[in-house]
Amino acid sequence: LRFQVVAVNVAGTQSAGSNVFPLALKDNAPPEVLEQVKVVVSKKGNEATVTFPSSTDPQLAGYFVYRSTNIEKNFVRMNDKMLGPLQTVYTDKTLKAGTTYYYRVTVVDASGNESKQSNAVMAEGLDKTPPPPPQNLKAAVSPDRKINLFWQIPAQTEDLLAYVLLRRQVKTPPELFSQLTSRNFVGNQFVDEDLAKGHLSEGVQYEYVVTAMDKKQNFSDSARVVLDIKDLTPPASPLQITAENIDGRY
Repeated sequence: LRFQVVAVNVAGTQSAGSNVFPLALKDNAPPEVLEQVKVVVSKKGNEATVTFPSSTDPQLAGYFVYRSTNIEKNFVRMNDKMLGPLQTVYTDKTLKAGTTYYYRVTVVDASGNESKQSNAVMAEGLDKTPPPPPQNLKAAVSPDRKINLFWQIPAQTEDLLAYVLLRRQVKTPPELFSQLTSRNFVGNQFVDEDLAKGHLSEGVQYEYVVTAMDKKQNFSDSARVVLDIKDLTPPASPLQITAENIDGRY
């Protein structure tokens, strides 16, 4: 805008105009908030691609993408260089397994005004890393015919959900495993009472397998042990024994 001042007397006569001076009106109005922001996580779970529609602001300059692990606060700008008006896709390649992230997008106009942040969209880094396996699985039969199993737990077990203990008889063809532990079993020892209860056979071998499972259903390598079950049950006593003198000598 340009302005000029003139003086007018009571007769309506105007003086010559003053010098013309410009007045710049600053644009302080931010663009409208962006809607329909979306995010997709890659199959490997280590990248998140944020997409959004183009802003309709006539003075559009670009976009900023923000990320946080808290949906309510602590959003940090991800792109130091503003995305251009035609760049409506942003890929975050820094996802960590098992971490949940939230993304918001803002619109920036030519005057540097930035809109409020968009709605938050969520992405989770997929955890495909199995937990460390149990170690040194051992099995022994106690005098009361119970089978005691022990194994060592590795130090790194932050996201451990359970240890899965399986058993099957060793034979050909192999039979299916039976699961012995409950879904949330996290101990490092287990007592199998089936031999004492007469549910297992003597004189055969049984294979035990223990595997660690984390909260994302990843399974570790297995620890295995084969146990020989000795046949300690004597045969039944003979019944109704009779004797017959065949040749009559006695």
